Amino acid sequence: MEHPSLLLPEVPGLTERLRAEGLLDQLSDEAAESAYARAYQLTQQRQYLHASRLFALLSLFRPSEPRVWQGLALCARELKAYDDAVRALRRYVELAPQAHEFSFALADCLCLGGQQQQAIEWLESIASQASEQGAAARLERAREVIARLQGALHEPQH
Repeated sequence: MEHPSLLLPEVPGLTERLRAEGLLDQLSDEAAESAYARAYQLTQQRQYLHASRLFALLSLFRPSEPRVWQGLALCARELKAYDDAVRALRRYVELAPQAHEFSFALADCLCLGGQQQQAIEWLESIASQASEQGAAARLERAREVIARLQGALHEPQH
């Protein structure tokens, strides 16, 4: 069953227009922190749909805040909205490329959403980057997950 996206729609230039009009400055840091605390509290209470709505609004007002995208990804994953989780995790990884665990979480959400081949391609990019950076443990982990996924893709379906 298809469900509506938990994330706000991507409208090219929207954030820039809102910022130019001063609308994004309307949410004070204190109010943003309060909204984040409430959204976090809702995730702790497993009220993921309500939390996702707060995180989605925060993503508009604080689009460069990694923890907002992390919260959105968590909510989306728990609500089995894997495409939204992937979008949120991609944004998180853009903002915090050193947070490698979230790159693996992105691959996991791709798999959960039935996109194993895309997960393999994502993991191959992780492996390539890890190899260039001399990050042996991350390289090994990416290769292990790729091997498992490739094995699962080639297993006969019952």
